[in-house]
Amino acid sequence: MLRLRDIMTTDIVAVPPELTIRDAVLVLSKRHMGGAPVVSGRKVVGVVSLVDLAEFADMAPMDRNALEEHTVSEVMNHTICSLPPDTFVDNAADFMRAADVHRVLVMDGESLLGLVTTRDIADAVGGCATAPLPPRRPALPGR
Repeated sequence: MLRLRDIMTTDIVAVPPELTIRDAVLVLSKRHMGGAPVVSGRKVVGVVSLVDLAEFADMAPMDRNALEEHTVSEVMNHTICSLPPDTFVDNAADFMRAADVHRVLVMDGESLLGLVTTRDIADAVGGCATAPLPPRRPALPGR
């Protein structure tokens, strides 16, 4: 049986909490990502998704400056859904369904090891993960 360590993306794109909402949208959109961990120093402090960012934009639709004046820390989800790397993929899928999330951080204590999305699980369950999966997302320079 596959475990999260077998399917997780280890080339993680994280964003800092002080990043503007506009820049966070650009980072996620450019990399075709639905969300990312928010990391301050080496500590995971939350998760932000395009949905979080879009909801903020809906609250200030006519104020384009708001996207430059507000930061990820104001819209991120402070609840961190994480699982250890030895978690079985089917258990992770159950956890994600119950938590109503589309990504889970793979962590060993406080250390962020990887990220698993519903797509990763679908690929693994569908038989596409018989060989190690190549990274799908390029890393930010310097990360």
